Amino acid sequence: MSTPGMSARQGVPLFLTALLCTALLASSGAARTPAESGGEAGSAEPAADEAHEGPSLREFLAESEATWGITVYDASAGRTVYSHRADEAFRMHSLAKIPMALTALGDGAAAEDMAELIARSDDEAANALWGRYGGPGIIGDWADRIGMESTAGPQDPSWWGHSPTTADDVRRMLEHLLREAEPELADPVLTGMAATTDHGADGYYQHFGIPDGLADRDWAVKQGWSCCDLDRRWLNTAGIVEGEWIVVVLAHWPDRVTDVEAQEEISDVASRLDGFLVRETG
Repeated sequence: MSTPGMSARQGVPLFLTALLCTALLASSGAARTPAESGGEAGSAEPAADEAHEGPSLREFLAESEATWGITVYDASAGRTVYSHRADEAFRMHSLAKIPMALTALGDGAAAEDMAELIARSDDEAANALWGRYGGPGIIGDWADRIGMESTAGPQDPSWWGHSPTTADDVRRMLEHLLREAEPELADPVLTGMAATTDHGADGYYQHFGIPDGLADRDWAVKQGWSCCDLDRRWLNTAGIVEGEWIVVVLAHWPDRVTDVEAQEEISDVASRLDGFLVRETG
């Protein structure tokens, strides 16, 4: 589908160029097309820094028909600055393509192919990797390796998008990419995230959330979307902003909410998180 929004960014944000250069110097088929959908109810988590949340965001989330899982993490300081139901269960949708790409890169896959998989959110390429590398075990292995405590492979092994996760676990995955992963694994994934196209390989508009909501900032994101598993419409936006902030917003709405309405709302929420992306001084 096509909706109004920003055009695709050209090249790689400055923060990521610097990050990749530093890392390089330091290092001298599933038969069914997966629906990126799902999610179950989970427990609520209070805001980590509610004094900075502001009534507008609180009221917005309370009045929304969507269920939200949100976290904002200061990777430089190692602390969560905002959290809303960050331990509630959602599903990974196309965020599952990150561990798929990491697995393939570890087996010698071409960096440019994995960057394109991430940038275009290519389901056909993901299906091939899913079949080649053992399906659900891909998710479980990476969850165990990096400490994603509430993330696992899907119950139905042919639907990788149904892999359960939480906003906190997605934050942990992005922190691993940013701070811990070997450059030969992290760099192609981060490059693809920074080059996220305005429409995915299936034609779906994928600059909702962080790209549109935080349009004046440098970002590297992975998106996910689906309708209408469990009679819900699902959107995920997760990424690294300005090279130091990890922002994760997972959401689902009743399926009568349109794509455009859901995209506008998640972009609105992302924009309201901008106030947390500040470095305290003094």
